[in-house]
Amino acid sequence: MDPRMAAELTKQVQGKPEQRKLDIIIGDFREFAMRLIAQPRTELWSRLSTNVQLYSKVNLVMHVGKNNFRPAPQVESSVVRLVPLDPPPPIKFEEFDGLGRIIFSRGNRMVHATFMAKGVIEMLEQNWRTWCSTQNKMIDDNTNMKAKVEEVLSSSGFSEQRAAKMTLNDLLKSVEFIMSRVGKC
Repeated sequence: MDPRMAAELTKQVQGKPEQRKLDIIIGDFREFAMRLIAQPRTELWSRLSTNVQLYSKVNLVMHVGKNNFRPAPQVESSVVRLVPLDPPPPIKFEEFDGLGRIIFSRGNRMVHATFMAKGVIEMLEQNWRTWCSTQNKMIDDNTNMKAKVEEVLSSSGFSEQRAAKMTLNDLLKSVEFIMSRVGKC
């Protein structure tokens, strides 16, 4: 963040009631800021958007033109306000981000097609075997991970959706559903 932008914002709100409300202010490239505030069913909705909006309310404060800086940068900037959600959602970030990493790798693909990719199935099986061993659970060596994933996806109701169209609540529900079914080694 440009220290001049931070200084200017601080100066404008100093001594005013708004000063307490400035929880986190980010001044950055406009495209990055727009990705932070993106909503489902838009071109910019991504894993970044979901991860940030999972833990905070995000608002666009203002756009800052490149002519407001000396020397003028090559890009436009924006200021975004992040207010942490209190209380945060009762979900492990690693699980939520892991799902996002998988389904947003190809955001416009159906969730089912993304999970059925060979590399994803192999990764899920390796993670599942590691998890079962940490839980001291016996593993059947003849487990068909592809069939297990198919079963979970078909019963979840999310397999025919596209990641780019899923809301934050859809993603939270799918993580909860998947994690409730994983515990069976």
